[in-house]
Amino acid sequence: MSDGYEKSIQIANHKHDLIAIRVTDKRETNLPNIGLVKMMDAETGNTIMVDTSSRKVREHVANWTAKKRQEIDKQFARFGIDMVKVYTGEDYVRPLMNLFKKRESRR
Repeated sequence: MSDGYEKSIQIANHKHDLIAIRVTDKRETNLPNIGLVKMMDAETGNTIMVDTSSRKVREHVANWTAKKRQEIDKQFARFGIDMVKVYTGEDYVRPLMNLFKKRESRR
């Protein structure tokens, strides 16, 4: 997420009933050991070579993404925004059903 999104989400949440859906591919957090990979930053267009065979690199990516996700989870919880996490390659119906059941039980 872009920096400075907090205020916009907070304002939107006061006007609307927001639900966050995090769609994740597990390969985003657990890089496979496949050697050198050219990666592009979708926002800047910059490309870098990443050595996925390095255990330190894979651990750094896993730690960084876990930290960022925790920060976002805390922000959404603080704003009272429900979040559901779904993963590519897995059933998304059950997590969505659980979210709506949870929301219904709060009413």
